[in-house]
Amino acid sequence: MVGCKKTAKVSIPGEIISISPVSDPGTLNISDYLTNIRFIPLQTNDSCLLSSTLNLKVNDNCIYISNKQAIVYFDDTGKFISKIKHQGRGPFEYVSLTDFVVLKDNKIAVLDNAKKRLIIYDLTKRNSLKTIDLGCFSRACEMVNDSIIVVTADYYKPDDLFHFYNIRTSEKIKSCTPLHQQKLSYCHIMGHRYFTKQGNTLLYSEPFNPDILKVSLDTVLTRYHISTPSNPPEDFYMTEFNDVREFIEEFKRKKYVATGGNFAVGENYLLTSFNACPAAKYCFIELQTSRNFNFKSIYLPGNIEIENFQIIPLNDGEICIVIPAIELCGKSVNQPFSNIAETDNPILCIGKIK
Repeated sequence: MVGCKKTAKVSIPGEIISISPVSDPGTLNISDYLTNIRFIPLQTNDSCLLSSTLNLKVNDNCIYISNKQAIVYFDDTGKFISKIKHQGRGPFEYVSLTDFVVLKDNKIAVLDNAKKRLIIYDLTKRNSLKTIDLGCFSRACEMVNDSIIVVTADYYKPDDLFHFYNIRTSEKIKSCTPLHQQKLSYCHIMGHRYFTKQGNTLLYSEPFNPDILKVSLDTVLTRYHISTPSNPPEDFYMTEFNDVREFIEEFKRKKYVATGGNFAVGENYLLTSFNACPAAKYCFIELQTSRNFNFKSIYLPGNIEIENFQIIPLNDGEICIVIPAIELCGKSVNQPFSNIAETDNPILCIGKIK
């Protein structure tokens, strides 16, 4: 059972971006909104088979991808390098590879939601170094700085969403909750949470929550609030629901639409995704004017239309569009894909938001 706490309404801080109703989505020409576009076909063999839905990070010219059982990593041309696979119930093994973050000194931190802990691995030796007990179920993690990592609690502990740890000493530093506490019981119900960095600023978003949060060790504040005519009112989140399913069904029944989950910010545009919206999957918003372009399909260079894709935010305004190989097999964009088979690993399209 999950229930929302009865709390007083609070004014919405941060920058409020009001966008037009979500209807009549178009097909996005990615060249209009992205620069430095590059395509990376990922090598395919029995050691690195992937699905089209991925958890992906790019760091120091390497691409790291979780396929739920292992973390597979490639160079920046898509050539397979190696993988970390320690799934099991042993002292330095993970049961669920929920999220991960690449650290300095060729190390990686793996978040194991089932065991409520982080495990630090050495990528060179592919062995474990230590564990950090979290004491709560968690869904996402990211480095705040070189020594501090933040993890988000699962919806089982709505009182303290963000937990900060010293990655070097394993010491817990603090826990905190955003201003809109009444939303916590339902907003962070989904598996997809996203951290992204914009310079030294750490931003966070989750499904069904129109607030993009700015997270630091000192404060958690709303950086952007994206308002649509179909947003649920604030008191909707204070309603007592029997469970998460009832919350989602009521959200859809009332035909509410909220942004949240995937997002990335460039110099001129903000990209976000829609929840419970049959009309569009994603939206680009011009920051100066709040004009928005809603879309659920994209045009690649050469007017190749793609409807089946996933967008993953990276850092500093970059995004990765994950395209199943079957969509580009035998086609030519900036490079020919005549040697790609329909069942090969996905092709990555990486670009920087203008």
